[in-house]
Amino acid sequence: MALDAGNGIIDAGNGTIGAINSIIDPGSNTIDAGDGTIDAGNGTIDAGNGTIDAGNGTIDARNNTIDAGNDTIDAGNDTIDAGNDTIDAGNDTIDAGNDTIDAGNGTIDAGSNTIDAGNGTIDAGNGTIDAGSNTIDAGNGTIDAGNGTIDAGSNTIDAGNGTIDAGNGTIDAGSNTIDAGNGTIDAGNGTIDAGSNTIDAGNGTIDAGNGTIDAGSNTIDAGNGTIDAGNGTIDAGSNTIDAGNGTVNVGMTGNSTPIILPPLLPSVGLYISLSPCLC
Repeated sequence: MALDAGNGIIDAGNGTIGAINSIIDPGSNTIDAGDGTIDAGNGTIDAGNGTIDAGNGTIDARNNTIDAGNDTIDAGNDTIDAGNDTIDAGNDTIDAGNDTIDAGNGTIDAGSNTIDAGNGTIDAGNGTIDAGSNTIDAGNGTIDAGNGTIDAGSNTIDAGNGTIDAGNGTIDAGSNTIDAGNGTIDAGNGTIDAGSNTIDAGNGTIDAGNGTIDAGSNTIDAGNGTIDAGNGTIDAGSNTIDAGNGTVNVGMTGNSTPIILPPLLPSVGLYISLSPCLC
């Protein structure tokens, strides 16, 4: 049995909207916004063992919690908005489907499972996307920190085939790994910070845009891909920038050209200035 907002509004008030297994029809335990709105108010939207699906409508946590319980939060073709509070994957998956999950001023928390953008967009807005103890995966879609933070917690931020964009915010690996996979991680105007672990371009691209890629106390590794400083900064912090089998591109600055040294001389990387001599 499904709970469907149709074209109207379902408001949890101070209580709970639950998708627990229906006695009549245990196969269709779904909270579905249809073309309307499901609003947690000051209460809770809880998928129990079922599914929260925005359909073509909107699910808004406002001041409380959207909790996937043991199952799935799926944005379908529309929007799930954490409002000022939390979207919590519990033991399962937050999946943007073909559309948008927006943390607003709140938090998108993977709990012990996965935040997956699917073909859609997960946007931290002014809040936080937190992988908890598992994985943030852009799939084929986009994860955007907006003005907030994407935090890998104790696991992995993986661009998959999609894009992770820090916007004006921060992508923080916490104690684990930022991995571009086959996709792109873009600092935009913000910061990509490896914290105490690793930024790995894998087969994809990590681009500082106008911001900063900071290795913190560990390693920036181009793997087989590309790390590009764009107009920004690649900062090794107290550790290492490693091109691996890939490319670290800091662009060319100033008017300088390399000298080609004879074979018997060591390649010490000398440069001669093309600027007028003022001596």
